[in-house]
Amino acid sequence: MEFLPTLTNTVFEPTDRPLPGERVTVKTFWSNPGKRGGSIDVSLWQNNGGESWSQSPPSGSVELFLEPGSTSVVVDMIFEPSLPGVPVLYVIDGGDFQNLAYPVEGMVVSSADVSSVSSGDSTLAYTIIGGVAVITVGIGIAMAMRAGGGRDDDYDEEYEDDDEEYEDDDEEYEDDDD
Repeated sequence: MEFLPTLTNTVFEPTDRPLPGERVTVKTFWSNPGKRGGSIDVSLWQNNGGESWSQSPPSGSVELFLEPGSTSVVVDMIFEPSLPGVPVLYVIDGGDFQNLAYPVEGMVVSSADVSSVSSGDSTLAYTIIGGVAVITVGIGIAMAMRAGGGRDDDYDEEYEDDDEEYEDDDEEYEDDDD
């Protein structure tokens, strides 16, 4: 019979792609598949590299009691990122930084430079629109050449036949004058 606290899922609200300085609620979902109930003392921490840890914003820990066989027990924690990139986050049990059993993954802190993202999106849109326009014009020209090519031959033959008729008519008129 043992107590087996397990972090089963994390959800970030309002987004998993916050900007630096934007507060995010980290919803953690816990279960205990073990046969014995128990409690853990949890808090959210960011590893800044090596032995350097920080909380943003600073907060106390939350005592979480899990009954035997319990599922979907929710604990909300707040995180406020300070730099763009992927934060290395852990839920720490009882301040024991040697036991990193509960990583919190899936968040990417976006860059505060929104104009470059918009510029990249609009460049892609213009490229796609330009490509479609070139293809459409090319198909139109090909269709016009194909359709127009057949008509030109028929038109020229009819025109030449008309010229011969006019020449014959002219000869008749010239003979009448004599």
